Amino acid sequence: MPEYTNQIFHGYLPDVAPGTFYGYRVHGPYEPEAGHRFNPSKLLLDSYARAHAGELTWNPSVFGHKMETGDDLTFDERDSAAFMPKCVVWTRASTGRASPGGSSFLGTTPSLTRPM
Repeated sequence: MPEYTNQIFHGYLPDVAPGTFYGYRVHGPYEPEAGHRFNPSKLLLDSYARAHAGELTWNPSVFGHKMETGDDLTFDERDSAAFMPKCVVWTRASTGRASPGGSSFLGTTPSLTRPM
């Protein structure tokens, strides 16, 4: 995310259409001993999303480590996207009712499972 305001990373994507589903993939070091568990194979939800679509399906691929091994320091490369809910781009219409639209990824409210 290119912008950082009030401890929130955010950005604007002009080509994102109303109702677009999205999630985050975060790159960085995988060093569990140092508290770093970045894993771009895992789809993350936006904590500021105005709506989510779908449900979480518990599957070993949603964990950052290979849970079958019993070792939480392992790195799991399986993609979790098929088992994760997705965020949805929403905005408020001029009537004040929630409606699909907009493309700002700077949210101001907690995530909900339905549009606000």
